[in-house]
Amino acid sequence: MKFNFKKIASVVVAGALLASVSACAKPAATTDSAATPAPAAPATEAATPADTTAAAPADFKVAMVTDVGGVNDESFNQSSWAGLQRFGTEKNVPVPVLRRMPSYLSFVKTLQKQGEKYVSSTRIAEYMEIDSTQVTKDLSHTGITGKTRVGYEVDDFVQILEEFLGFSRTDSAFLVGAGSLGSALLQDKGLSAFGLCIEAAFDTDKTKVGTKVNDIEICHIDQFRAMAAERRVVIGIITVPAEHAQNVADLMVAWGIKAIWNFTPARIKVPSHIVVQNTTIYTNLAILFNKLYHPDRS
Repeated sequence: MKFNFKKIASVVVAGALLASVSACAKPAATTDSAATPAPAAPATEAATPADTTAAAPADFKVAMVTDVGGVNDESFNQSSWAGLQRFGTEKNVPVPVLRRMPSYLSFVKTLQKQGEKYVSSTRIAEYMEIDSTQVTKDLSHTGITGKTRVGYEVDDFVQILEEFLGFSRTDSAFLVGAGSLGSALLQDKGLSAFGLCIEAAFDTDKTKVGTKVNDIEICHIDQFRAMAAERRVVIGIITVPAEHAQNVADLMVAWGIKAIWNFTPARIKVPSHIVVQNTTIYTNLAILFNKLYHPDRS
């Protein structure tokens, strides 16, 4: 998929922030074909100073990320959502601790489904293959307390940890790039269990625009700005080819996005107040190959 943003400047921000978004239509016949080479940099009308300085919506119903960056309501989505480092800094929770907590939660939720009422730090530690004192120290950040010789009450554990990680509420996001990876994310029903709802996807491919994946409509990129304002979405997911990632990031920032989940190998450059979380599956694949074929290096 290749992006061409020549018509993006024609987008008009919708006047009513709470207006319902009408069904996404296919782009006009004059829209450039997706096969047209995309510019190496956002040298489009949408990237002109007059457009990129357009003000983002000033009022957010419940902001996951504040206007100056950071978290102001503990609704931050650790696994999916961008900004673990900032969350850890502001809440004094080390990032490695935050990375372990979803695994604690997943394990205990499994026990909950099996009808178990209590779980010890030792049992969690055995599952995680770490020391039990590390588990206890990690959980001290959350306010979860256990009983001597009994452990943590499973139901309380799940509720408190979900609230702490922000999984007990749902934040909305827009995805750009409805290719194989983007479509896979759209079909992942598990994201909603971790507090993330992808409301719409965007692309420039005429064969994709107007179709649906997992009942999520794929709209033309021209519609992103107005829909983000109307729905007050401040989270963007990038799943385009790496060479287009910076273009998309620039447009997201100009159109009011405050947190970006970047799935491309490219390291995008954004203003300091924008939260970015890079997730590259190829990095983990390199680690896998290294451990498989060169165990002596591990």
